[in-house]
Amino acid sequence: MNSTPQVYVKDGIIGVRLNGRYKSIGNTIHMGGYHHITGIIFKQVNECGEECLSEKYASEIIRNEGLDPRETALFLTAAELPKWSSVNRTSLYEGFLLTIVTAGFKPMACVGGNEGDSNAGTINIAVVIDECLSDVAAIELVSMASSAKTAAIGDLLLGCGAGMGRAYATGTDAILVAYRDCIGERFAGPLTNIGKAVFAQIYNNIHRIAANISFEKRFQHITGLTIGELLDIGVEFYNKAPVPGVSVEEARDVLERIILEALRDPNVWELIMASRSLDDYGLAGSIPYLSRKDYLADYKGIVADELLGITLSMYLNGWKGLFAYYWIDRIKDKDKLPGSLPMFMDDIIGALLGGSLSKLYDHYLTRGKGS
Repeated sequence: MNSTPQVYVKDGIIGVRLNGRYKSIGNTIHMGGYHHITGIIFKQVNECGEECLSEKYASEIIRNEGLDPRETALFLTAAELPKWSSVNRTSLYEGFLLTIVTAGFKPMACVGGNEGDSNAGTINIAVVIDECLSDVAAIELVSMASSAKTAAIGDLLLGCGAGMGRAYATGTDAILVAYRDCIGERFAGPLTNIGKAVFAQIYNNIHRIAANISFEKRFQHITGLTIGELLDIGVEFYNKAPVPGVSVEEARDVLERIILEALRDPNVWELIMASRSLDDYGLAGSIPYLSRKDYLADYKGIVADELLGITLSMYLNGWKGLFAYYWIDRIKDKDKLPGSLPMFMDDIIGALLGGSLSKLYDHYLTRGKGS
């Protein structure tokens, strides 16, 4: 029972030749439901329409890997493999636990709605456990895998855009649990060592994969804005008080350098992430004494958003940053902001721009004095 399955990795493919015949339950594109399997394949595909749902398409992929389509589960993903994947194997009692996760983090599904209808990304999870389990225990492991996925992407603050709430999945996720079909563990939920081990491995696997996300993409996930959109907003404010003799193009380049430098500071990220989390709590109606209705109406009794803005703007450039943040807050027109930013993110973005624009003005003032 404790022999090791063969896991092989190559461009666009992760394959598993199991050490025997396992019972499986899952919602994979091929061999979904209850089956007996001897292999698992994760396949990267670029464009995948209705043809990807056909048995012929799946069987061809599986045969190309030298496996039997009648006993092989197939996952499909647009994520680049093996870059966006994580494989983990640990000992468990007299057997082993193998988890394989592949992840593309677009499009996300969020509490407030889904992010478009693209099928570009998906989180695929395979759990292979070399232990005898009941069918009930296997279903509990599917639940543990799904819970670990949701907890991981929630803690990463991945999302669908401004004011859409926490993400809980991507658009086309799939999970497979493979186990020994013999009398054994009756349960595998969160109070069991098996359940805890599955949760921990999948949670950690997703975090390892997410380390590949660029900080520009993380910024977009958390704030709902791209760096380019942020700069466009910053230039709008700059145009209300331009520096004589400095072109918009030059000012934009300087502003970009200042913002990117600020975003290399974890303290800045912590304040941005705190704002995002508070918007998620507000949307959920889980902030005590602040109803969801009052949150959505930007209730004027709340000043915590301004306090976060004050903190960030002063951290970036002292009193000058604070005054620039106040200036932006006074003249801003929410209708011009992409997605109309929610209560807390609106102020933290204003503070980031205020602190950065004040440093831009410092840059030209200092240059003028030195010339």
